Amino acid sequence: TTYDNNDNNDSSRGQPSGAKDSSSSSSWIDRYLPVCLRPYAQLMRLDKPIGSYLLGWPGHWSIALAAGPGQLPDPWLTTLFATGAVMMRGAGCTINDLWDRDIDKQIERTRHR
Repeated sequence: TTYDNNDNNDSSRGQPSGAKDSSSSSSWIDRYLPVCLRPYAQLMRLDKPIGSYLLGWPGHWSIALAAGPGQLPDPWLTTLFATGAVMMRGAGCTINDLWDRDIDKQIERTRHR
């Protein structure tokens, strides 16, 4: 495997040559969501779920600990916390884009947000 160390393109640094940049490949948002919902899903970064996982983990862990011995956690509460984690993460991404819009215009990776 050869690596491309082209200093003019930071997105390819450290990737095997010929590897596609993750921003150029289409995500599940582009493949499955209706066109009218795509901008909102991209704004919420739904194609990058790690933030929602990290936000939801403490809540789900607490729900699991609160369940009685030998019982499964409450599905309604688990669903509520999962939805809240996704919505709050999306709100955080949105407000960050609003606050950083002048800076984002100057950065190649965030120019089109």
